[in-house]
Amino acid sequence: MKLNWGILGAGVIAQEMAQALNSLHGQAYAIASRTRGRAETLAGRYAIQKVYSTPEELLADQAVDVVYIATPHNL
Repeated sequence: MKLNWGILGAGVIAQEMAQALNSLHGQAYAIASRTRGRAETLAGRYAIQKVYSTPEELLADQAVDVVYIATPHNL
């Protein structure tokens, strides 16, 4: 069963997660970040299909099966 992963955040940890998914023959499907440009950069680098500007948009996407939260714990 292939899962559509969503990544919340676009920092270093998000990049590491996207890279790990790609190396495990998985695929990050969507990414959300307050800084849309950073999310778009990661999406282009790791072939992520959907880019969102808010967590709510990512969570509302019914195609997302799992969300990895790649933000600092205080956020």
